[in-house]
Amino acid sequence: MQLLGTCSELLVVLLQHHGIQTQENEGIVTIPDGPPYQFALQVYRTGEKSVELQALCQVAPGRVIREYLAGVGETQEEAVMDSQTNFIACVFHVWVSALLGKPNQYADDFTWQIHGKERRATVGFASGRGYIELTGEPEWQEAWHAAVRQQPLTEDLHWASLCYVQRDGVTLACDASIDNEPCVPVIEQMLKFNWPSRKEMYSVRQFMIIQP
Repeated sequence: MQLLGTCSELLVVLLQHHGIQTQENEGIVTIPDGPPYQFALQVYRTGEKSVELQALCQVAPGRVIREYLAGVGETQEEAVMDSQTNFIACVFHVWVSALLGKPNQYADDFTWQIHGKERRATVGFASGRGYIELTGEPEWQEAWHAAVRQQPLTEDLHWASLCYVQRDGVTLACDASIDNEPCVPVIEQMLKFNWPSRKEMYSVRQFMIIQP
């Protein structure tokens, strides 16, 4: 993929909107009076009218949250804007609530029991394309959340994401990861889920952060 550049200035604007002052240096965004996280948004060209936005957050040395948001449009500029919209909808508000202590209406906080210990889970709103009615349905979200809770998570901070894509009743992708790595048990559980069959392509995705 071809790197088109960064759009980390979007993060600066969004964080300032939440009252968080930032510094931006060569595409890296930091918070002088806040946690020592480093944020960045990088945009890659994936096609004539499609891009991939990589949302990065270093939460500790050697530990980087990586989320991939697709963007499509009639022009490359529209595709970039679409990927930015997906980032805001899926990831940004989870970062703000879980990492920066700014709860908001676009991310939900839960207290989960994971291996007998209480954990705080901050879950972003589900997003989707195509069969939009499925986006807000709780069944697939509950199945995914239950599968994540069954994993042997340590007491450190963790993050998880799910992206499911189907067309003509055939699963095209079922990507479930924890800490950037594919999580086979979760993938297997979500492939067993009774996803609605549609002739057209549709997709759903959701992102969460789990911490003590």
